[in-house]
Amino acid sequence: MLSAVFRVTCLTTVSCPAVAADWQQKSFKTVVYVPVGEALKMKDRAWLESSCAQIISQVQVEKVYIETYRSRVLADDQLIEDVKTFFADQRGRSRRRNLLLRS
Repeated sequence: MLSAVFRVTCLTTVSCPAVAADWQQKSFKTVVYVPVGEALKMKDRAWLESSCAQIISQVQVEKVYIETYRSRVLADDQLIEDVKTFFADQRGRSRRRNLLLRS
């Protein structure tokens, strides 16, 4: 399902057994890699928001790696900054939501 959204590679590292009730938060970290072709699609803000919402509804994303160049295809600096800002904002919202759920 995740590969259909961004066509990304998700790397999951298991750090402890899934014992706790909130195992999704503690037992692994998910890293998302976005190839430059998919990064270029992120110029469409609606596509970016819907795709991101689908991913974060299923897993907690720890890091996002954005590819800026491949095979003579280059993402411009403004796009990269916009995407970085978007994911930073999403991460902040996610952390605030987790704090609210835990308190």
